[in-house]
Amino acid sequence: MNVFYRLLLTASFFAASLSQADTLWLKNGDKISGAMVTVNEESLIWRHDSLGELLVKLEDVKGVDSDTRFDVAEKNSPRLYDCRFFVLNHVQLLDCSQYKLSLVEFADVSGAVAAAADGPPAPVATSHKGFISVSVEKSSGNTTELDINVSFEERLRFIDTRHTIDGEYRLETIDETDQQQRRSLGYKYDHFLTPQWYFTANGNVSDDEFKDIRSRYAGGAGFGYQFLENEFVELSMEGGLNYVSEDYIVAIDEDRNRPAFRWAADYRWYVEGRGNGLEFFYNHEYLISLRQASDWEFNANTGMSYPITGKISASLSLSYDYDGDPPETKEAQDAVWLLGLDYNW
Repeated sequence: MNVFYRLLLTASFFAASLSQADTLWLKNGDKISGAMVTVNEESLIWRHDSLGELLVKLEDVKGVDSDTRFDVAEKNSPRLYDCRFFVLNHVQLLDCSQYKLSLVEFADVSGAVAAAADGPPAPVATSHKGFISVSVEKSSGNTTELDINVSFEERLRFIDTRHTIDGEYRLETIDETDQQQRRSLGYKYDHFLTPQWYFTANGNVSDDEFKDIRSRYAGGAGFGYQFLENEFVELSMEGGLNYVSEDYIVAIDEDRNRPAFRWAADYRWYVEGRGNGLEFFYNHEYLISLRQASDWEFNANTGMSYPITGKISASLSLSYDYDGDPPETKEAQDAVWLLGLDYNW
C-alpha cells in the first residue's frame, strides 16, 4: 500500500506540474506559477490557483514561459499569430507561425489574446499603397517638343510578405517626327524571416532608346533589412546577386550580359503621417559587374509630394542614371526633373 500511495502522490505532482506549465518571472526576482490569460498595452493578467487573477504591470515583467498559444500585437512588427512565449538564456522569445523573434523588453508586447482555434486567418494586406504619376512638358519655337512621363507603383504588405510592382513610360517627341521612348516594368517580392530581416527577389524588363537599349532583362535575389516601418518613416536596404542582359539598337557589338552585385535602398518620410501631408522619398539601385569593376550602374530617384485635394497630389522629383560603361554613341549620365500630378490610394 505504501508503494501504491507513493506512486499515486508522484503522479499527482507530475500532473500538477503539467497543468501549471506557465511561469512568470518578475524583474524583482520573484517567480510565479499559473497561467497567462491576456496582455494589453500596460498590463498582463495572470491566473494563480490560490490568488486568482493578478494584474501585473508590463514594466515589471522580465519574462514568461507558456505552453498556451497567443495572437500577439508587438510594437515593432505586424500582428503575429499562434505564438508561444518562452525564455532561453534569460531572453524572452516568441515562436510564431510567421517567424521567431526576441524581445528587448516584455513591454514591447502591446497585446496578446488566446490564439484562434481554427489557426491564423487567411492573409490580409496590412497596408496597401500605390500611385500613378503623370507629367507633360510641351515647348515650341525653332523646334516643337512634347515630353510625356507616366509612372506607377503598387505595394501590398502582408503579415510576413511584401509585393511591389512598378513601371514607367517616357516619350519624347521633337517636331512630331523624331521620337524616343523608355518603357520599364518591375516586380519585387520580399519574405520576412524576422520583423527586420527578409529574403528578396526582383525582376525587371525594359527598353530605353535614350540609352540605345533595345531590350534589358535583370533579375536576382538577396537579403534585406527593414530598419524602420511605421506611420512616419520607412527605411530598408538590400544586397544580393543579379544577372543583367542588355541588347543595343546601334552598338550591337557592345551587347552586355553579366552577373552583378546589387545594392538598393528605399527611404520614405511621411512628415505628418502616411497619407496625411508632405512626403519625401529617395531610392536607388547600384549594380556592379562581377567580371569588370568599371562596368557599373547607379539609378536613383528622389523628390517630394504634397496633397492638393482628396487623392490628388503634386510631385517634384529628380531621376538620375549613371552608366559606368555606356555605348560609345551615348553619354554616361542622364538626369530628368519632373513636375507632375499624382493619384494616390
